[in-house]
Amino acid sequence: MFGTHVHDGKQILVVEDHPESVDLLQMILENAGYRVRSAETGRQALRAVAAASADRNSDFHPDLILLDLRLPDMNGVDVVRELQKSHSEIPPVIFLSADPPQSLEEAARSVGARAVRKPFDFDELFQAVEGALNKAMA
Repeated sequence: MFGTHVHDGKQILVVEDHPESVDLLQMILENAGYRVRSAETGRQALRAVAAASADRNSDFHPDLILLDLRLPDMNGVDVVRELQKSHSEIPPVIFLSADPPQSLEEAARSVGARAVRKPFDFDELFQAVEGALNKAMA
């Protein structure tokens, strides 16, 4: 399963407030060759992206953000809107949520993100990640 999804060197910021979800995402993504960092809140995610943008010598510049739509301090749409205001280029965003499909799709569409509904199938997640990364490189 993982051998077909290798993107060595691509970096993903996982923004998720449930530690077990972070652990699972980190494990499957790292097994596929991605470098992963995580943040538990929207504010931590904003700081991580700002730090990467400010320091070109940093070893972590996310190529993609996997962002839970419901975080303890703000929702994913607000995180993306803040990133769009403060950074000329932000990496592609994929929302993760157990919200009803229609509201998840509406939230994603409102900020130009993709969406994957929880609980997700690994192949579905990898298709969304690869699609977002390929689109960003085009």
